Amino acid sequence: MPDKRASTQQLVEAVGFSDPEKGIDIARKYLKALLRAGVVIELRQREPGFAMTSNGFKRFAIVRDLGPRPPLMRRGGLIDPNRGNAPIEPITKKEAS
Repeated sequence: MPDKRASTQQLVEAVGFSDPEKGIDIARKYLKALLRAGVVIELRQREPGFAMTSNGFKRFAIVRDLGPRPPLMRRGGLIDPNRGNAPIEPITKKEAS
């Protein structure tokens, strides 16, 4: 079973962005959308950063597995290609319990 945890930097490296700075910005926006949708959670422990003054890279864990294909970002939010591009609705507190 693959590890369902990763840092922002690991996500950028896995995708292989040609411009790492732009890749970090896109990864942060994508992870923020996944957080809002309840697909991932932010972990307390960070991965060490590169700069001496860095607080490190945030780490995230998948808590809502949507299937083999990753969610896609659109203007209206995230869509799930595993369900015919249906919008991904956030899990409410009632549904989570």
